[in-house]
Amino acid sequence: MTIQLFWLLLNLEIEATKTAAVIDNGDGNTGAGDIIVYTITVENTGGITLSNISLSDVLTDGDGGNLSLTSGPSLTNATTGSSAATLQATGVLTYTATYTISNAAANTPSINNRVTVTASSPGNNNNVTDISDNGNDGDGNTEDDQTVVTIDPVPVLEVTKTASVTDNGDGYTGPGDVINYVITVENKGNVTLSSLTVTDSLTDGNGDSLVMSNGPYFSGSDQGSGLGVIISRRNSQLTKLIILFLLPLVALKSPT
Repeated sequence: MTIQLFWLLLNLEIEATKTAAVIDNGDGNTGAGDIIVYTITVENTGGITLSNISLSDVLTDGDGGNLSLTSGPSLTNATTGSSAATLQATGVLTYTATYTISNAAANTPSINNRVTVTASSPGNNNNVTDISDNGNDGDGNTEDDQTVVTIDPVPVLEVTKTASVTDNGDGYTGPGDVINYVITVENKGNVTLSSLTVTDSLTDGNGDSLVMSNGPYFSGSDQGSGLGVIISRRNSQLTKLIILFLLPLVALKSPT
């Protein structure tokens, strides 16, 4: 009897498991606006009742930036005799938490989550602890691996072209004026885009083809993008291509 009691005293263990399910917002992709529902189970695998159960949750995006849960963790179920304050031997507590994926987080590869559970044995304080496992031992990591929700890659490109006219001094838009075109290419998706090319079509009002005086040529970019490559991070990336076009005499009739 003494040996058995001594073994039980030594066997102070809890096991935390955290799984995730995604509620899609209707677009068919795991990304911004989707709700991740986390289910946390805390099992007392030892032989002694534990108290002062506490959960410390860490949520980050795929770049390591800190995030905050939208709700929870909240206790949703407890086996007989257990409660938020007390976890009986072999007892299980179940908690639920949610996170709604933000636009910024959706521009990173994943949402990563783990929880550290702490409890106290009789006469002690916070002496029993465990870091959550994702419940999937088939991934090659059998313990304490974080729960990862992978963001789906969604490539989206937006092109804007504006025009301004440099007058030749006659006060009219017509022969000899220069049309300055600015093309802005914006990566609005969550993946880096490469092999960027620009094919320009220019015609007059009669549908006849015209030829650019020069360009398009690359003039600059922001946030680490470069010629032919538009990276994706938390904020949209812009690559600007500027075209200068000298309006030929055949494009417009002289003003009367």
